[in-house]
Amino acid sequence: MRSPPYTLEDLARHFGLTPRTARYYVETVLPEHHRSGRGRAAEYGQDTWNCFAFIQKVREQAGVTMAYLTEVLASLDQDQIDRVADGREDLWVVTAPSFGSYQTSTPSGDFPSASRRAKAKRRV
Repeated sequence: MRSPPYTLEDLARHFGLTPRTARYYVETVLPEHHRSGRGRAAEYGQDTWNCFAFIQKVREQAGVTMAYLTEVLASLDQDQIDRVADGREDLWVVTAPSFGSYQTSTPSGDFPSASRRAKAKRRV
């Protein structure tokens, strides 16, 4: 790994991406302060490199979507991203099922059979 500044081609080559995908990361996925220019003359610093490393680690470990990663990157400060990228800290990506897809297995108003038996015993 060479030291900054990095070109888009440097980032793409190191992280196994096409230049087009690396440009997508910079323009769409990374927080806005990483958008430092366009074309071959654009240069990126260590913070951008660490964001690419962060994306690579999280995608390999958790398999999350780029849309989700965009939200995660926006919610973290650069120090947190750096620590995860450098391996000094682990990131636990928690995904939860949506509440809309959750359904109870017992229809409303109907009790499980054990509850009906208990209720009948109390009447006797």
